Amino acid sequence: GGVCESQEKVLRYDAAVLRLCGLQSGSTMTWSSLSAAVAGHILEAGAFASVCGDCSWRSLCHTEAG
Repeated sequence: GGVCESQEKVLRYDAAVLRLCGLQSGSTMTWSSLSAAVAGHILEAGAFASVCGDCSWRSLCHTEAG
C-alpha cells in the first residue's frame, strides 16, 4: 500500500502538469512558484479532473485544493 503501481500514470500526470503550466522537464523553480502555477493553470482553470481524474489519491488533493 501507499506505492504508485503505474509508472505510466505518474509520467502522464507529470506531463500534463508541465504542459498546462507551460513548463519544461528539468526546469528548476521554487515550491511556491510551482504551487502558484498549478493553482492558476490547473486548479482555478478547472483542469484538475483532466489531469488527475483517474488517480486513486485525487480526493486528498481535491479536498485540500478546494
